[in-house]
Amino acid sequence: MIKQISYNDCIKKWGDPSGHGGVEQIQRDLVTIETSIIFRPSNTRSILCHKSIADDLYKTLSIVSDIYSPLEIEKYGLNIYGGCYVNRRTKNGKWWSVHTWGLAVDMATTLGQYGTTPATPYLFTKVWLDMGWNWGGNWRGLRDGMHFSAVNEG
Repeated sequence: MIKQISYNDCIKKWGDPSGHGGVEQIQRDLVTIETSIIFRPSNTRSILCHKSIADDLYKTLSIVSDIYSPLEIEKYGLNIYGGCYVNRRTKNGKWWSVHTWGLAVDMATTLGQYGTTPATPYLFTKVWLDMGWNWGGNWRGLRDGMHFSAVNEG
């Protein structure tokens, strides 16, 4: 189960992406997991993520696969994948995105785009929340219903 950490703890534990060692240090902590879900649009089963969340991310997606059949996953768009490790700043440019550390994943992207009301199925979202993930759909202000994070954001 995910134990959420603060944004400042990300920097303390794994480094400032703009500092000494930066992105190279962060990339050394990344691993690839293989899931039973075929992600669109890339047609892959792989996710590149931080090693500290790999087991929990795999378990979360396995539970999703146990609840929903492959046809349901495809039909509801639960496999539309927006990324996990992405070296970038947040939309407003003030902070590093937690995707920079590979600590957040964007799933079912067509059902919960940034700034819109999330339309992700209840059971899908419940699995992520029950596993301890921070959900962008619960944020105050602009919500991000596709965003599931190991960092206490929003």
